[in-house]
Amino acid sequence: MHFPIQNPQYLIWVFAIILPMVFSLSFSDPRTTKASMLCGPSENSDINFIPKFIKLMEFLSENVTYDRWGHQSIGHPPPEIFGLAQCHEDLSQTDCLLCFAEARTKLPKCLPSNSARLYLDGCFLRYDNYSFFHETVDPKRDSLKCSDRTGVIEDPYMKMELTKKVEMVVKNATETAVMNGGFAAAEVKGGVVGVYALAQCWKTIDEKGCRECLANAVTRVIGCVPGGEGRVLNAGCYLRYSTKKFYGLGAESKQADDGLSKIGVIIASTVLAAIAITILSLFGAFIGYTRILKIREGDFSPKEASDVLQVGLLCTQASTALRPSMPEVVQMLNDKESEIPSPKQPPFLNSSVLGSDDSTKSSSINGLSLSRHSIAEMSSSSYKSAMISPESNGPSTVETSELSSLCSECA
Repeated sequence: MHFPIQNPQYLIWVFAIILPMVFSLSFSDPRTTKASMLCGPSENSDINFIPKFIKLMEFLSENVTYDRWGHQSIGHPPPEIFGLAQCHEDLSQTDCLLCFAEARTKLPKCLPSNSARLYLDGCFLRYDNYSFFHETVDPKRDSLKCSDRTGVIEDPYMKMELTKKVEMVVKNATETAVMNGGFAAAEVKGGVVGVYALAQCWKTIDEKGCRECLANAVTRVIGCVPGGEGRVLNAGCYLRYSTKKFYGLGAESKQADDGLSKIGVIIASTVLAAIAITILSLFGAFIGYTRILKIREGDFSPKEASDVLQVGLLCTQASTALRPSMPEVVQMLNDKESEIPSPKQPPFLNSSVLGSDDSTKSSSINGLSLSRHSIAEMSSSSYKSAMISPESNGPSTVETSELSSLCSECA
């Protein structure tokens, strides 16, 4: 007994969205603890929605890499989708990238919802079907998160002291943030316990909006006392206090960015390479599975398998300039008459080794001379040899050692 897949092309999009969820980065202290994730109540059935979502995340990723925040909108084809990503100002560049990477793996769990917002303790990521960039508060969706208030402090005088310290520290943090471009951290020490606070406004709102958002947050967060921690997660800002120091060193952390960013590039490159290899492995397994289903149904086309493999090779070329866009991928997979070009570069090779405009150049890697066309041909022929013969009554046994050797040499 088996369950036929009516339209395998849609599974490719499901595969592309679900795969990043298995990766979770936890280097340094990027504060990736999830404070809240809110998924919109309605779903989007537009076939172009997921490709636009992926494109939006790519744009935001570039913005965060260079500026630590960004906002974008994609309107073609309609309907329009809007997105915002921002790291808290006290994070180093490396921790900012790691926090955003974690947010990017979690937010797709809301798909195909029209909207979602994710608050991590170090960054914020949101998409929606309308322009929300100047929103300060949203009474329907803003939230208050408090730690357990019971059994923390029993003595009434200690409760009174904690309340005064929380009021003082959040006031200092929010007032400074309004005058300091939207960010500030503050602390009040002495007595039985110290209290720490961090205030962050999103960069799409002005000073007036920041003041309005944080004033609302201060009023609400006091309600978390005598709990040892409280967070207000508004549409335009984030406010947190705690009896434990949770934020970074601010200016000192930023001064270390030059050295840390180099480490971040190395970490990111290693992680991306591992992700790419895993994607290809799982993609091959997915294609093999759909092929078996199609053989059982009697509607398998060898050209379709060749086209999917060709698209996979195009999407993993070393130079990003040579990779097709998501709309082009959709067209190549759905339009049987669409011409699919041959890949010019093997995957996982540095673009400085292989120029983006040279399709026949050979490179020597670990003593192995490979041309780009030969790699594509070897990959294609090896893939076809691993497929099940259409004339056979069932799956045939395929030796995998040759394929494993080839993949290890190409990688």
